[in-house]
Amino acid sequence: MSFIANFPSSLLTEHANWHMAHTNERARGEGVAFLDFHRQFLAQFHAWYDPSPGANLGLVAPWPSIPAKVSANLSPPVARKLAKIADAPAAYPTEDKLGIAIHPLHDQIHGAIATTFGEPGMNDPSRAPQYTEFWNLHGMIDHWLAVWQQAHPGK
Repeated sequence: MSFIANFPSSLLTEHANWHMAHTNERARGEGVAFLDFHRQFLAQFHAWYDPSPGANLGLVAPWPSIPAKVSANLSPPVARKLAKIADAPAAYPTEDKLGIAIHPLHDQIHGAIATTFGEPGMNDPSRAPQYTEFWNLHGMIDHWLAVWQQAHPGK
């Protein structure tokens, strides 16, 4: 794992507070809230990180898919559900349903990343954004949202 030095504490607090306030992952509206918050959070991160001296955009680029070594630490049912989303995010009838499908699985991916790299901080919303894998994961999820939005213009 790659730790991002000098990470703004304000972003860590914002992320932790959002997750503490949004614990009912399957409630109506929470899927959109999850996707929208993380899209905005990605933008805030890149506004800070990209112009920073020593920034390595390759380290925080979206994963095209979940790495095999991370997938190996997911349960087979979770891996199958994620593959279904990755293969056809546009198949979900609403953005909310897409987000509701992703959010609990996203929590499982955080755990698999923590296990894979031996870094329990990836399971802590107040620490996870300090790791490049957080941004790889959330960039991939944001790509799934973009695919959904292209297939459902105006929704």
